[in-house]
Amino acid sequence: MIMTIPAGPYTGIILYSIFCTSATSAGAIVGGIVSLVFYLWMAIGNIVLSPPSVEKKLAPAPIDMCFENSTLVSYNTTTAASTSSPAPLEGFNQIYGMSFQWFDFIAIILVFVVGLITSKIVGAPREEDVDARYVLCFTEQFFPYLPKKVKYVLSCRSTIPKRRKQIKVEDRRYNVEMVGGTTVLEE
Repeated sequence: MIMTIPAGPYTGIILYSIFCTSATSAGAIVGGIVSLVFYLWMAIGNIVLSPPSVEKKLAPAPIDMCFENSTLVSYNTTTAASTSSPAPLEGFNQIYGMSFQWFDFIAIILVFVVGLITSKIVGAPREEDVDARYVLCFTEQFFPYLPKKVKYVLSCRSTIPKRRKQIKVEDRRYNVEMVGGTTVLEE
C-alpha cells in the first residue's frame, strides 16, 4: 500500500498535462501536492482506525428436500447465532472505511480540480499559445466516432483537434519534399 501512495497523484499529473490545454506547471505541482497529502491522510487514517472487516454470512440452506437420515450434514445453530459483529465506524470516520481502490481515482480527480483552479488563478496560457502536438483532445481519443459538432461541444469548443490535423498535413508535406529530394528551407 505504501508503494502505491504516489501512483495516484503521479498519474493525475501526467493525465492533467496531457488532456488540459490550460495546464500550467504551478497547477500540476499544487494539484499533485494536494492530492498526495489527501492520499496520505486517507491511507494513514485507514491504517490507524483499521475499519472492521464486514463478513457477510449466508443464511442456512433449506433442508426440507434433504434425506431424513443424513449423517453427512450437520448444522450447528448455536455457532451461527453466537458470533458477534464488530462495531461499525460512525460519523466522519466512515470515510476511512472506503476501499483503497477508490483512493487513486479520487487522487486523479483532485489533481485535475486543484490544478485547473490553480492554473486559472496563476494565469492559464491561451489555447493558441499551446503546442497542439503535446495535447490530446479527450473526445478525439475516447469518442472518435461521434459527429464533429458533438465532439466540438464536448471538448469545450477547443481548436486543438483542428490544429493537430493542420500539423499532420504540414508534416506530410515536409516529408514528401524530403523524399522527393527538393528541400526548401524557409527563414
